[in-house]
Amino acid sequence: MNSVKKNVYLFIGHWAIWEALQSIFLPPMDQSSWKKVSDGFFVKWQFPNCLGAIDGVHIRIKAPPRSGSEFFNYKRFFSIVLLGACDAEYKFTWVDIGQYGSISDGGVWSNTHFRQDLEERTANLPPPTLLPDYKIDDIQSRMLAILYLS
Repeated sequence: MNSVKKNVYLFIGHWAIWEALQSIFLPPMDQSSWKKVSDGFFVKWQFPNCLGAIDGVHIRIKAPPRSGSEFFNYKRFFSIVLLGACDAEYKFTWVDIGQYGSISDGGVWSNTHFRQDLEERTANLPPPTLLPDYKIDDIQSRMLAILYLS
């Protein structure tokens, strides 16, 4: 089997696995799901209003034919990038897999649908909430003090 045909079969196989399992193991987040994530970070880590921890990893691959340096990363091997967000229990809530290893962390982030959804305010986030132990009167008086001192 030639390498192009083999790569096509691998791609179709991975796509089929993703399509079959993604909705079961990584369903779309809605407002109540995001609220659970936020509550989990506050209860476990005392980190209020946190919607996830984001990190990435380079997954080593064999250099694709005629790919040049697109997949060659700063660690000096060929890779694709997995960028993911997790809840307070280390469970994935979102992933982006397959960007070129040569792209910077910021570049990978800027290419994701999640970033776009956040910017366009279509990510189904819950409404903003105040930080714990703050009352509106406290915030208003602090804002007035800042304005007065400015």
